[in-house]
Amino acid sequence: MIVNRLLSNVRGVLLLLGLLFFVGLPDSAAAQLAEELTAPDEATAGATSSDRRADPATVARMAEVLEERARGERVSSTVNGVINLGVGAFLIGSSLWLALDVDAFGGFGGPGPGVITGLAVAPMMIASGIYSLLGVQSNGDRLLRWRMAMNGELSAIELGRFEGELRAEANAARVSRWGSFALGVGILAGGLVTMILGAAFEDFDDEFRAITIGGGGGFAVIGGVMMGTSFLESSVEQMWRTYQRGSAAPTAGVNVRPVFGLGSVGLVGTF
Repeated sequence: MIVNRLLSNVRGVLLLLGLLFFVGLPDSAAAQLAEELTAPDEATAGATSSDRRADPATVARMAEVLEERARGERVSSTVNGVINLGVGAFLIGSSLWLALDVDAFGGFGGPGPGVITGLAVAPMMIASGIYSLLGVQSNGDRLLRWRMAMNGELSAIELGRFEGELRAEANAARVSRWGSFALGVGILAGGLVTMILGAAFEDFDDEFRAITIGGGGGFAVIGGVMMGTSFLESSVEQMWRTYQRGSAAPTAGVNVRPVFGLGSVGLVGTF
């Protein structure tokens, strides 16, 4: 009981001394103490407000990049769509011609392997062409989201989201390029080995030897092309690099190149 009463008295004395100390401070010291206690919060609030304003020059560069990406995607999709539809129509026509005009093609007419292959590949080409012309375009969708975000005051956080998308695409393209290089090395080596073995085995007849060497040479050429094109930066890599440097998006003419990736073959470029 006595101990509790002493502790209670000590706490009261300390509280009273603290109150007298604070009240007895000069106005300037009290103001300074209050400023020191509140300054970090105010500074943090000011920094947050400032960080939320995106730099106008950076916003302008991003707008150029997104416009150029969407335009290139539209042209590329149109070109690929027309090519795929044309190839599909050609395969259907030539397959039907081979199947029906037996007299013109002799033993090659009728429902042979060429006809079956052509009719099997044609629907895939036509479907791919239709999708290229009418399908959802990722860059076009991103441009629409950008324009919607620009209706208000664009924040640095919103700008960072678009930057993250472009950076992710550039990194994926870079990884795909070097994956294509590794795959090209393997195909080139396999083609050279096929050519060497085709020329070395004496049991092969001349026709089979020629087919083996020719097939190996074809694979070697494909592997060499894959290795060579893997050193060329994609358009999204170029745009991301120039965006980081603070330059405008590259728009110089038509630049198309074949791409052989992991599980994909096609054409990419800027138009």
